[in-house]
Amino acid sequence: MSTHLKTLQAHAKTALKPAVQGHLSPAERIALYKRFLKIEEHRIKLRHRAGAGGIEIASARAELLDVVLR
Repeated sequence: MSTHLKTLQAHAKTALKPAVQGHLSPAERIALYKRFLKIEEHRIKLRHRAGAGGIEIASARAELLDVVLR
């Protein structure tokens, strides 16, 4: 398991906890997921700008979507 995936899963576990527990309205849940995706996409962009390769970036985006869909 990659370091990125471990970090991503840890962030998702804490950031998306209210959505998973069902304490939010549908609109609040959507806003929470959008905010989470925006933060994680920004992290991926920073890695790309720092010199990470295309395959690594594509893999990171795929991992992000996998985590969100679980």
